[in-house]
Amino acid sequence: MIWVMVGGSGLTSGYLEASGRNLKRSATAPGVMEPATLVSFHAKALIRSTGWATQTPRGLWRYPAVILASSNPDINNHQKLEAKRGEGILISGKNKPPLPGEMRALALKISIPTNGDLPGMFDYRLFLAGRNILWQGKVLDELIIPSMGGIPWFYRMVLNPIRNSILSNIQIQLPPLEASLAAAVLLGAKDGTSKAASTPFADLGLAHLFAVSGLHVGVLLGLFLLPGKLFGISPWQKWISLGLILPIYALLTGLPGSVVRAAGLAILATASYPFGRQGNPLHFLGILFWASTIWQPDQVLDIGVRLSYAAAAGILAFTSITRNIDYPRSGWRGFILGGLFISLAAQWSTLPMVSTSFGRISLISPLANLLAVPTFGLGVWFVVLSLGLSYIPWNLADVFSSWAWLVFRALEASVQFSQVKTGGVNLGLPAPTPMVILTWIILTAISLISLYRMSTGKISFQQMMLILPAITLAMLALYHNPPGRSFFRKGPEVWQFDVGQGDCSLIRFPDGWTAMIDTGGRFGFTGNNKAGPLSRTIYPWLKRNGIRHLDAVILTHGHLDHTGGASFLNSQSTVKQWLGAGEAFHALLPDTAGLLLSQSVHGQILHSWEDWTLRLYFPLNEMPEHLHENDYSIVTALRHQERTQFLWSGDLEVDGETHLLQGPGPGGGTRVWKAGHHGSNTSGSQPFLDIIKPELILISCGIGNRYKHPSHEFYVVCEDTIPVVRTDLHGSIHLLFGDNGQIWWESKINSGHLSAVP
Repeated sequence: MIWVMVGGSGLTSGYLEASGRNLKRSATAPGVMEPATLVSFHAKALIRSTGWATQTPRGLWRYPAVILASSNPDINNHQKLEAKRGEGILISGKNKPPLPGEMRALALKISIPTNGDLPGMFDYRLFLAGRNILWQGKVLDELIIPSMGGIPWFYRMVLNPIRNSILSNIQIQLPPLEASLAAAVLLGAKDGTSKAASTPFADLGLAHLFAVSGLHVGVLLGLFLLPGKLFGISPWQKWISLGLILPIYALLTGLPGSVVRAAGLAILATASYPFGRQGNPLHFLGILFWASTIWQPDQVLDIGVRLSYAAAAGILAFTSITRNIDYPRSGWRGFILGGLFISLAAQWSTLPMVSTSFGRISLISPLANLLAVPTFGLGVWFVVLSLGLSYIPWNLADVFSSWAWLVFRALEASVQFSQVKTGGVNLGLPAPTPMVILTWIILTAISLISLYRMSTGKISFQQMMLILPAITLAMLALYHNPPGRSFFRKGPEVWQFDVGQGDCSLIRFPDGWTAMIDTGGRFGFTGNNKAGPLSRTIYPWLKRNGIRHLDAVILTHGHLDHTGGASFLNSQSTVKQWLGAGEAFHALLPDTAGLLLSQSVHGQILHSWEDWTLRLYFPLNEMPEHLHENDYSIVTALRHQERTQFLWSGDLEVDGETHLLQGPGPGGGTRVWKAGHHGSNTSGSQPFLDIIKPELILISCGIGNRYKHPSHEFYVVCEDTIPVVRTDLHGSIHLLFGDNGQIWWESKINSGHLSAVP
């Protein structure tokens, strides 16, 4: 009961804290229609480093620290913010980083970490919050020399040399790709190479292989205990040795929660053997969670820690109950059944967290884990053996490093082949409702009770093989038809993505037909760099939500902040139809071989479903040649019966709006309008507003953009000010349309709705 109370209160406070931190805006604007800037302030602070430094692709050093003291901040944007003593901060700078435990006095530019705004996507703010890091700090100046003191001798004299020696030996023993992966899985030293190489693994549900976790602690434990068993080391000697080695390994990896959990569980589990007793690992896991929650409550915000404990609890509960069940345990059948059962137990126990944080599961994950985990573990064994033997003047280290290279390369090739052929067979899962979570708890209890009855002989193995799949299918069916969400099917849904200073929208009809309007820009707006918000955030979100192809992509015009992601999208996804206007052809064809765009036709219906249509209204067939590129923008309307529910006008400016009004257009009574040209004063003319009469206006613009968008005054129709929602302040915006005229919209900051049309 104590564990349940402490753990439950820790989780509750963590989620409440998470909600509060997500509501804190990392950007602010003086007024509703004024440009936004990042919330930041300058202050001097005395800090102590709390972890190992890593180097970013830009050459900056980054390390976590805790604030020991700080000066009065120089507040910008009239925000009452202050970095207080004891709060964590992630510091980045060009100078040589400190070792863990070192103190430095710095002049910093401090800001609030950005938070993820798409469900199921990586949330950087919560990731840092789980490590008690509330701020980001950019070093402006070091006020005191780094040798001011506070460096623990153990880090300086023992851990740092060991860590550097291991990383150097890994680089010597293995090729660059495998060396990067080995450094990531053994010491948590990740870089761009290891992150890119782990992507296909994530699609197959194997991302946990590349997180420093209990799997790697188990490999090291086996490497240590096997010689001990061969040479007859006593239980006391084993326990004392583990009590020395595993904490050192945890310190070398930076004390991630998963390693602390695995190392602590190993030490507690082996502690009972010297006394001639056998403890319950599930009880030990509860003690660890209880103690760690008291020690660091913020860890419950760390999805990696939660998944680690939940997966371990599921596996231990399953193995504890099924210990006396009579089913094949030896031979190839025992290996397959045992591996599948353990993988399914881990996947089931983490299902609500996975669906909340990642939005998808791989249906072939149990089988993939059955094959990949032992293969990967063998490769890690070979790496550790080669590192240990590298200090012996023989060539055995080269033998094991070669085997490690072959194992890793074969595994990488197999995973990439499977990912290409199957696409991971991912099943998109929405965030669970309270009813879904309650149902999961009930079904979990039924499963455990059924397993217990099977262990007592009241249920046969064959009957159990029918019960468990039925429970799994019932849970998945409930996920895809959650109660209280029936209005999802009454109309399309629209996403206006936050892509900074650019534009990108997604329209999805209930029949699955999906279109994208514009593809955002590129980082740096350079012609050769294909990386941008679409490749970094939106495309992974599409994959996690099961959107494997697009029926249409509309490029409103040829400017790079609207077409920057088209090349990447064309190379990664199947697009049935590309439509463009203005200079979109010239902007894309040089960089995108085989990309065929169709010229939009005024009045063209792209798709219809029941009483809903998606229609193109612009440009007209005959357009003046003197118009600016913005004024050739395609205008797209989502209509229900005879009324426009959502209107996109690209970067259409006053001249273009005038020409649009001269022809047969979308008409009046528009419910939602995505403001033209990022809320600029060059669009949204009063005659145009008086015709379309929007009830809600969305503006897509970037924080601190050089164009000072939005620059329009308040949008006024019939002497009423139209409410505005902005991506730079509110993040991505999700809209749901009902067949009775109701519109629901939500962002990570707030939400609202438009009432039904009278």
